[in-house]
Amino acid sequence: MRLKATAITVLTVVLFCVTAFSSFEPAAAGTTAPILETAAPPIAKNWVLLTGTLVTLTTTTPEATIYYTLDGSTPSMNSTKYKGVFSIPEDCITTIKAIAVKAGMNDSRVMTVSYLAPHGSGFQPMDIPITTPTVIIADELHKNLAITQDTLNLNTPVTISVQNIGNDNKINVIALMKKPVSGTITTSALPAINIAVRTTTNRTPVQVAIPAGTTINAPSDWGGTIYLPVVEPDIAASYLSSLTNTTVNTVIEVGCGNVPLTFNKAVRLLIPDQAGKSVGYYRNGVFTQITRICDLDNQNWADFNIPDGSDGVINVGNDLVIWTKHFTEFFTYTQTIPVDGGITPVPTGVNSIKDPATIAPMDNTAATGNNIQNNQVTLTDINSHWAQNNINKLMATGCISGYPDLTFRPNNPITKAEFVTLLVNAFKLAPRNSNETFTNGHWARDSIATAAANGIVNGYDTGTFGPDDLITREQMAMMIVKATKLAPVPGETQFADSIDISDWAREAVATTVTNGIIKGYPDHTFKPQDKASRAEAVTVIANMLK
Repeated sequence: MRLKATAITVLTVVLFCVTAFSSFEPAAAGTTAPILETAAPPIAKNWVLLTGTLVTLTTTTPEATIYYTLDGSTPSMNSTKYKGVFSIPEDCITTIKAIAVKAGMNDSRVMTVSYLAPHGSGFQPMDIPITTPTVIIADELHKNLAITQDTLNLNTPVTISVQNIGNDNKINVIALMKKPVSGTITTSALPAINIAVRTTTNRTPVQVAIPAGTTINAPSDWGGTIYLPVVEPDIAASYLSSLTNTTVNTVIEVGCGNVPLTFNKAVRLLIPDQAGKSVGYYRNGVFTQITRICDLDNQNWADFNIPDGSDGVINVGNDLVIWTKHFTEFFTYTQTIPVDGGITPVPTGVNSIKDPATIAPMDNTAATGNNIQNNQVTLTDINSHWAQNNINKLMATGCISGYPDLTFRPNNPITKAEFVTLLVNAFKLAPRNSNETFTNGHWARDSIATAAANGIVNGYDTGTFGPDDLITREQMAMMIVKATKLAPVPGETQFADSIDISDWAREAVATTVTNGIIKGYPDHTFKPQDKASRAEAVTVIANMLK
């Protein structure tokens, strides 16, 4: 968790390398003579203190005199003559324009610099302006970036690739910050920014996509810093007070800690290999679960349907995508089902959990393979979903049930244990024991044993079934063929990605496709190794029962 620095450091730095922006325009005063040399424009240097910013102006032209303005007007020899260091006030955007004048030379171009000295925030003295469409952060010397007018002038999306693993890579947007109004500071529009952050936990980076035109609202004491995503390994202790009997090992933090940053447009955060996990966030010690399910992984949908300061989640392949209009500390967690049938949320990190995490059961009447809820309920999240009819059909038969909060979560992936239980319920298979060895004490052990005795499943080489693994589409096809005992259909399928189907699953995929049980996607792919969703699993079972 990031802490604000309390020490004050006095710094000297060339301004155009750190913050805001510099630009040049023809001088309004001074006699021009083509045969004369032109004086070098002034350079602004600063010393930043918590009481404001001290500015010094220099030029590389010896004996030149500098004239400047603070009101945005073009300077001339009638403007204020620079005599030494001067200060600008805090909480105020100040635009300094200056020229260098020397007898026998043309007046310099006008130097323009905009400063903002936020109250109590300190300045970011070594931030590197983004002046190219692609930026790579590979070491400590290049981890602090700044959005400046030069960045906006690129008129193209900016891609930032973070290759060094640290917790203080950041972007400074001071140059875009407007004067605070009623305790709130707002930025002007950001360019499109695509960020990919490498972590120690996954070869696929955490990704953030900020759309063009996004503006940020924050408290007036915000210093203009946006920290890039980081996987925080050791911050569980601060959360234990709000979640009883809980162990949290990993959190993805993005933004500015507990300083609330909100956006006018939805920002896309992708967490790799976390599809199917529940997700929530902490702010000021308070946990909030994200319950809104996005219908589409789409900017327009998210902008229109997600309220200000809120968020939504959707599974995309094996990844979890959060569409959010605020930055904070996000973490993912799974739901495990104990022997008594109660659903227990277990916080888990983006990386693997060292020890099992537990939270006291929320509802001991939750739906499991052994405990079917009352099927005469109205689910709140399937209206207009493409699988709505199939979900309602299987709900009516008692093969499936929703969650205690009256949701079905159709886009969530399904585990092997859940799919096996669904098959056993659909075929009304009588309980049977098996010679296979499975994890003792698992809530679905009876269904797994029954399925194994009927030849539907078998364990891995290690003798472990892997009940909590998410089932792939080709694994689902194999179980369906074994359960239905359909006649094998030899030959290849005609999908664009047929080459991706595992050798052991080719016949099963061809059989289920030929019999109309499993279908491909509109782009003529089968996606054999993608994780099957709950909606897809229900539809497969419904097709199988026709």
